Amino acid sequence: MEIAYILIYLGCNLLQTYIVCYLYRIFFNKKASSKQVEILSYLAFFALNSTTYLLFKIPILNLSINLLGFFFLTFNYRTSLWRRIIIAFLLYLFMACAETVAAGLFYSVPVTLINYNSNQSIFVPIASTMIMYMVSIFLARLKNLRENVKIPVFYWVMLISIPFSALYFLLITVANQGLSLARVSVCSALLLFFVFSTFYLYDEVIKDMGNRLERELLAQENKFYSYQLEQMRTSAEASKKLRHDMKNHFIAMEAYAVDNDSAGLLKYIEEIDREAQGAALSVNTGNRVIDSILNFKIQEGAQRGITFATELNIPEDWDISPFDAVIILGNLLDNAISAAEKAEENKTISLAMTYTKGRLLLRIANPFTGQIEKRGEKILSTKAAADSHGLGLANVEDTVKKYNGSMEIDHENQVFTVTLMLYIMAPARV
Repeated sequence: MEIAYILIYLGCNLLQTYIVCYLYRIFFNKKASSKQVEILSYLAFFALNSTTYLLFKIPILNLSINLLGFFFLTFNYRTSLWRRIIIAFLLYLFMACAETVAAGLFYSVPVTLINYNSNQSIFVPIASTMIMYMVSIFLARLKNLRENVKIPVFYWVMLISIPFSALYFLLITVANQGLSLARVSVCSALLLFFVFSTFYLYDEVIKDMGNRLERELLAQENKFYSYQLEQMRTSAEASKKLRHDMKNHFIAMEAYAVDNDSAGLLKYIEEIDREAQGAALSVNTGNRVIDSILNFKIQEGAQRGITFATELNIPEDWDISPFDAVIILGNLLDNAISAAEKAEENKTISLAMTYTKGRLLLRIANPFTGQIEKRGEKILSTKAAADSHGLGLANVEDTVKKYNGSMEIDHENQVFTVTLMLYIMAPARV
């Protein structure tokens, strides 16, 4: 066996081991081992798999090593036994299919284009590795691991063209009778490196965009929390002041009663009531995330002359991430406030949230002026610099889908209404 082929095989096998790790991270969400143990287990699998293939070349032995290796690698992650068995088997089937496609691609080329020679032995491992990695990237995309990060279709078309172009050039390189196996190996390795580098950079860019989005949402969430804490502090001080002065208030009300001044007494009681309402938070459901967002947005609306009519019946805790709550409520309320501010009359936003038996119903209605612009089914923003205003209705809908929910939009009689249904669980009470 020539050294060039051995090096090509080892390189492809190492990359395929990386692909196995990449796929397992897609399908298994929770780790059971440390990062160091995970890396060592994959390196051990690579070493055992490569040694067995190069020394023995016994198909049944290689198959057994792969299947058992895939199964034992699943113990880096937390899942059920049946899920370990099924995913390990499906992964082996996926890799076998990739090799079959690569072999079929090579041997389906007309003899006039490619004269079979010793170089053909390196085509299948390289081509199958390219195919496996390409499919893995698309599986990650389908799993929506980089939520709320939008990649234009044009970029996807360009990305898809790269591995297909590389496979074509690989085929031509292998078919060249004037090149030695060593030169073909170098050219093939460079093509493989080019494809992997492109997809790796793409994946890192997506991660960076996701991290940047997460930081922006975290900053927004912290802003809501800071406002909520300030409101709570102000409310506590106002309540303390009200309790401190209550004795004097009773004396004053007693004086009005002795003088039979009913009108003055009622007016004084109304002033106390207004002071008590000012001491209370606008929204106080006990759900820290929702209270923070709503109190912040209600105050923002009040500064623009907008009132809120709220109807809230939600638990103090439930299985929805703060980031998702910020995306949904933050964007919908931003849009509602922006539209209600431009309305000529009835600048009131209606907000209802009801939670029953694992289902959250959210309804936000606001007045608007003018016409709703649409492109197909997509509603277009009427804001100046629309790209800088939140994540938009499309990303709200994407987040809702994470919870197997639905979103309906209605805009009749100059009222824009968004209705969401999400399926989320509240923790059991002991």
